[in-house]
Amino acid sequence: MKKRSQSSSRNPEKGVSFLVEYLILSVILMIFFSFIALEFNDLLGKAPVSTAMDNQFQDVGNQIAVKLTDISLIAPENGYVRAKVFMPYTVGDYDFKAEFTQVSGEYVIKISSERAGKSEYIPINNIALKVLPAGSTFSITPVHIIEYTKYSHLMPTAVALAYPTTVEVGSNVTFDMTLSTGEGDLWFRWDFGDGSSYESKYDPNNPSQSLVEHSYSSDGTYTATLTVWDSYGYSDSSTINITVIPQSQELNPYLFATKYVIPGITEPGNPVQIVIYLRGGGIIEQARNVSVMHVIDVSGSMDPDYYGINGYTLYNSTTGTATPSKWENYVNVDSSFSSLTVKAYTSSGKDIDLWVKSPDGDFARAQYINPYFLPNYGEVYFVQNPVEGNWTISVVADYPTGSDTVTVEVEKDGYFWWWWYYPGTQVASWTFTLDANASITTFEIPAVENLKIEATPVNGTKELHLWVQEPGGALRGPYSSSSGEYYTDTNAASGTYTAYVVADFPYGTQDYYLTADIAKIDAAKITAKTFNGFLRTSDQVGVVSFGGAGSSGRTPRVTLDQYLTNNTDQANTSIDGLYAYGGTPLGGGIKMAREELVANTTPGNIPVMIILSDGNPTITSNGVASETLAIQEALNEAEITKQTQVNNESILIYTIGFGSDANATLLQQIATSPDYYFFAATSEELQNIYEQIAKELKEKAAVNVTITDVLTSNVTLSQPPPGANISISGGLTVLQWNLTSIRINETWTTSFEVVPSREGLIQTNVFGLSNVTYLPWPFTGVNVTTIDLPVPELNVTRISPEKVVLK
Repeated sequence: MKKRSQSSSRNPEKGVSFLVEYLILSVILMIFFSFIALEFNDLLGKAPVSTAMDNQFQDVGNQIAVKLTDISLIAPENGYVRAKVFMPYTVGDYDFKAEFTQVSGEYVIKISSERAGKSEYIPINNIALKVLPAGSTFSITPVHIIEYTKYSHLMPTAVALAYPTTVEVGSNVTFDMTLSTGEGDLWFRWDFGDGSSYESKYDPNNPSQSLVEHSYSSDGTYTATLTVWDSYGYSDSSTINITVIPQSQELNPYLFATKYVIPGITEPGNPVQIVIYLRGGGIIEQARNVSVMHVIDVSGSMDPDYYGINGYTLYNSTTGTATPSKWENYVNVDSSFSSLTVKAYTSSGKDIDLWVKSPDGDFARAQYINPYFLPNYGEVYFVQNPVEGNWTISVVADYPTGSDTVTVEVEKDGYFWWWWYYPGTQVASWTFTLDANASITTFEIPAVENLKIEATPVNGTKELHLWVQEPGGALRGPYSSSSGEYYTDTNAASGTYTAYVVADFPYGTQDYYLTADIAKIDAAKITAKTFNGFLRTSDQVGVVSFGGAGSSGRTPRVTLDQYLTNNTDQANTSIDGLYAYGGTPLGGGIKMAREELVANTTPGNIPVMIILSDGNPTITSNGVASETLAIQEALNEAEITKQTQVNNESILIYTIGFGSDANATLLQQIATSPDYYFFAATSEELQNIYEQIAKELKEKAAVNVTITDVLTSNVTLSQPPPGANISISGGLTVLQWNLTSIRINETWTTSFEVVPSREGLIQTNVFGLSNVTYLPWPFTGVNVTTIDLPVPELNVTRISPEKVVLK
């Protein structure tokens, strides 16, 4: 006891230390348990709130879905329904948003609160298959409405066409969707079956822009799929098979036939269009003999000397990008500058452009070119009271080749008195070598009467300068794009023309379109002689020209320049001697060529007429100056020609248009079929045109063709289709057409309207009775072939898109 007492009296601070430690530990434990309690309480509180929000979000979404279902059940045929949707202002003290949206391609109702960071998605099942949902509303909005609308809508119908459907590897197939229909805007997509595709918007005012060319790199059978869709997302698809064979492999002539109903879905009482489509196919390397009459337009509109810029047609073209060759530096201008003068000149006199940029502005061109106070050819920029700061100085090479030594001098405080310049104090000077940086293109041009080469900026207005080096070595230019200048030459020699496009600006680049144009009369001559190069010694060729004479040019000039002959050199000489002047008696040219084919075609040859023109007749063959009468005469003579047979062969008419103003509509009407019209755009295309014509002339695909279409009682014919023989058999309407022949790559089509007599899925014709019969190649020792026309089904129903908007 004594020891403990003594010990305690010796260490009184030790007892105090235990007390402090106890107090500190107690406080720590209290804080810890308080924090745990708070967290646990928060967790216990938030979990029910979150669950409640989920449930209430679900309730709001379900209420919208139920309202949507109710509306769809009572929806009118046409019109609208409005219904209020009730929802709380807040859920768990949070405002929220309700909207229609898509998740993985399916429409759903999304209820979300950005502040709460929560979202719920409520499916609307199959309602969205017939109703297009859109719109949104916020919970704090006083009134929430679902509005339903419905109106009649023409469902889209895809019609997939392609020609030819059998083609060699590497040769183009033209894919045609222009018979497809739909209400409002229409988009289309081709999937060619080889992994590639093309997508665009259809322009009904320019349907030819929706023709798509595609080639296949290996042989085989490909299924091309066309899909069309409208602004509401309604779509339709159609397929066509393409057979691709190895190059230089013959394919016996064949006939392709099909039938379409457009549109495939309609409402009761609405007429629909029936289209029957035939096309000859095949590749025959051994050509039949031909007798060809070139009918060449030699009116004044074919020559720039009389018709100005419209007398040209495109011969070749390319695109490029011009990048400036420039030197750049800077000079600092301070308050001591009363004026700023920048001079730039070359040692050899080559053309340069001086640009100066102020600290607060854009680049500006020098104001003075070649003033007398400069030692060499150059430019001067002058400004009084210049803005203080760094000024940018750029010198651009405006020459097409080589280089030059350039000197740049900067002065301050110089001034002009009238045209006399008093130099100031030089503050900077540079001397450097500047190389040319032209974009270079070469054109191979034959000898022509008129040649034009022009560079045009694309998607921009930056200045371009064009220089052209002629075959003899002479360099012409510069020609400025901003002034609409271009290189021209009359009686241009054949050879290589080199075009240099120079950028005349100090920054960026400029895309451009470079064209080589020749006179339309030159193009016609080149085209005709190009075709003559394909002819064999057993073929015949002749030339007829049509133009005007006299002081007014209104006296018809229709000439048989070359009767049918086997001597192509003789025919080419006749073509070279043609000249352009006066009016355009196209009808007289057609008549004279037809008469020569009737009189002198070699027995067994195919009679062919090729009309080369801009297709704008102005005078009749008896001298009446009336465009209306001249056009009608040309159409009449063309129709007579198509009905004329030589050696039991109908005369074929091909037309080739020249110039951007070519009357394509008229030339298509004159041709045997629209496929027999071509627009001669470039030299390469001219070659392709005649190669294609040469193939088409080789053989017929079918002869003695009869098309029979027997309509069912489900449809009623609106009016008699052109050229059809109509009869009634067993209470059914029978339509029939008879054709002498269909040639390789020739298209025959007809269309007529019928009106459905009842609702439902109906058939428009009788399978087996609706067919095409013909005698196939080689036309002797073979049996008649029958192609059964397909039976397009027509869905007659109440078609109206339905749309609901949440707002």
